[in-house]
Amino acid sequence: MQKYLLLALFAILFVAQSFGVELSLAPGLSVKNLFLYAMLALMALTEVRDRRLNSQLISNVGYSPEIVSRASVGKIHVLYAMLIFYALISMLFVMAVLYLPDYDKLQGVIAFKTDIVDRYLFLLVFFYGLTSSEEAFWMLKSMLVIIIIGNLITLADALDFPDLGIIHQRADGRVSGPMGESNQYAAFLVLFLPLTVYICFITKGVSRLFFVIGAIVSLGVLLLAASRGAVVGLAISALLVTGYVWQHIDKRYFFSGGLGLAIAASAIVVFVAIQSEGLLTERFIEQSSSGYGSSAKSISSGRTEIWEKALKRMNKEPITYIVGYGWSTWESADEMARLYQNVTKYNMAPHNTYLAYLFEIGAIGLGLVLGILLAIITYLKRSLEYANRASTGVIISFLYGFIALLGAIVFVDLFNPWLYVWSLIGIIMRIAYEAYLTPGIKVEPFDAGADPIDSNSTEVVPS
Repeated sequence: MQKYLLLALFAILFVAQSFGVELSLAPGLSVKNLFLYAMLALMALTEVRDRRLNSQLISNVGYSPEIVSRASVGKIHVLYAMLIFYALISMLFVMAVLYLPDYDKLQGVIAFKTDIVDRYLFLLVFFYGLTSSEEAFWMLKSMLVIIIIGNLITLADALDFPDLGIIHQRADGRVSGPMGESNQYAAFLVLFLPLTVYICFITKGVSRLFFVIGAIVSLGVLLLAASRGAVVGLAISALLVTGYVWQHIDKRYFFSGGLGLAIAASAIVVFVAIQSEGLLTERFIEQSSSGYGSSAKSISSGRTEIWEKALKRMNKEPITYIVGYGWSTWESADEMARLYQNVTKYNMAPHNTYLAYLFEIGAIGLGLVLGILLAIITYLKRSLEYANRASTGVIISFLYGFIALLGAIVFVDLFNPWLYVWSLIGIIMRIAYEAYLTPGIKVEPFDAGADPIDSNSTEVVPS
């Protein structure tokens, strides 16, 4: 029951985001919140009824203390709780002590709930709402199906085949997709692209054909989003993650599979370059070289000017490097608010997620954010020692996408995709958690010939 509600929550968010449907009921309250809180209430009632919490938080019946300890995600919870507390204190300090005439208190509270608390709640409901690796695999495949359909609509609209008039496209030809902004969409795509590619290798028949088409389309719209940051993030991720998990990669297929993917990707790049009427050439060659001037400002599309202004503002009060100016204060800082004569949401953005955290909550807050991300990565990496082949492939694919995302957000202040990101983190952590609990038992929770929405079969193979 819970997995269907979780899928409905994800689908509602994605469809509303894609078609621009307003889910807000009141400031800080939306249909999404009601659905999310209902899920939390259902999980609590289920716990009371079953006198357990999905065999995780209180007692793991049937497992030794050693297994329970190594499977624990307590470190991630503690770090996130510290982040919530620190951001709250930072926000209250700005409201009660500092006088910032341009500071919007209501918007600060809403941003705190949306950008800090809600993301954590999404992690919780997707991690604890799924109670087995079978359910997690089912949810992952279902989520990818929804995303692929969204990408197909985006591509059809971008190529006017047909012209649906649904998905926003910028005047310069870059697609914005369901996320509503090109760089946001590209960062979203690089997270899910490696998982989509991996699913192609472990399915058969119609399912494989669907995911192959989905992978091709996903790469195509990623190129049409023309985000250099996302492409750089993907390239860096390919190197870093390969070295990080090298001992867990199946060498029998790595080189042949990598060569095949490289050839296929090259063919897609050439095709999209021809169809995009110079968009890729302009973005990836001319604008990244002397065609638009060789200065850092021109190459970065003006980002370095914004970053320079932010750092100069912080240099005036060096203590802000440690504690920040306060939660949600970016737009109320003089240099930020007056950087452009015609202020818009786009040019008000810091265009660097890490800089935004540093500016608002300082090295302490940024350190907590990075600590959470690092804790997730190390938790998943350690789980590879116990995971079966299907789970290993999914976890490694996620790491490729996740590191690419973390690289991409150096060049974009991510906001729309975060709920999807934390939902996916919850799913992958569930798969890793189940791997910790079943060392030496190869449970294959993936039926390669199953329908992309129906994959619940298991095959137990001795280790």
